[in-house]
Amino acid sequence: MDRTYAFIDGNYLEKRYEERMSAFFNDAGDLDYNELRQSGCIPDLKRAYYYNSINDHLREGETEAARTARVDRLNARFDEIDQIPEFHGQRGSVLQHPESPGP
Repeated sequence: MDRTYAFIDGNYLEKRYEERMSAFFNDAGDLDYNELRQSGCIPDLKRAYYYNSINDHLREGETEAARTARVDRLNARFDEIDQIPEFHGQRGSVLQHPESPGP
């Protein structure tokens, strides 16, 4: 029996999904990974690894409360994915590099 392993670039897939759904329906909605799993579109799935990074740095013009809410939503997304059988979320983080010294 063949076994399928899926490696999902979460950021790429979700952006493409949002673009396509918005183009057709004027509303992206949310990509439902549980529905994706149940649909059988990945036959003989042994395990799926979802990779994405969480940028927890305060963005320009963003309040601390807005940053916290944004990061909490992203963490909740990983928690939802980890609850799906055979799916595993792999969290990354975004590093900010100091500005290069001027000449």
